[in-house]
Amino acid sequence: MKDISSELIKIVGPQYVSNHPEERYLYARDPGTMESRRPDWVVMPNSTEEVRQIVLLANRESIPIVPMGGGLVLSGLTRALKGGILVDMKRMNRILEVNESGRYARVDAGTF
Repeated sequence: MKDISSELIKIVGPQYVSNHPEERYLYARDPGTMESRRPDWVVMPNSTEEVRQIVLLANRESIPIVPMGGGLVLSGLTRALKGGILVDMKRMNRILEVNESGRYARVDAGTF
């Protein structure tokens, strides 16, 4: 597990990776009433490239990934049912494009 932590730190930096029990506890639940499930790591990427590297690492090591956007889900979808890496997208909060004539916007996953 230390190797995985080291790899995640290389991807997103030490301040954006945690496997501390307190943080894992906070990310083990959502605002709904579902039973809590703790992730093994919480990671906060800042770019699609960092997400790609996290996914490649998780795939190589057969580690489950749970994505988390705004954290407003009430149905348990952001709980780490089998542990693994919870990817909190809150740092990815940029507006990439606003197309007024097409009436759409492209935004990062953590934008709300």
